[in-house]
Amino acid sequence: VRPSGACMQDVVRKRYTNYTLAVSADQRNDFNRSSATKKATYLWPNPASDQLHLSFGSTVREGSTLQVFDLVGKLVYSKTAVQPGTEIEIPLTGWGNGLYFVRLETQVGIQTLKFVKKAE
Repeated sequence: VRPSGACMQDVVRKRYTNYTLAVSADQRNDFNRSSATKKATYLWPNPASDQLHLSFGSTVREGSTLQVFDLVGKLVYSKTAVQPGTEIEIPLTGWGNGLYFVRLETQVGIQTLKFVKKAE
């Protein structure tokens, strides 16, 4: 069942025990040197215009599911079998400007990040 916009807002308001970071491109190098990065899932750049990069740390379990929803809860991207220690790029061509939610479902819980899509 796909969450509605109101449901996604509730998900975003909750706090999670997993490390979840959203960083700008300028901050990425600092995070690469941090020990927390090895556990963290993070995305960059934020805001993004043409591509979004996601890096998955050790808190991600093999076979995790990644979904991206727009502000009203419409599923706009999905990927299964996300692996720990990997990085993916999501092309944003054709996506409308605005706020998006990245939902990462693992065996140990759910992580939610948000990013802004801006004009190219």
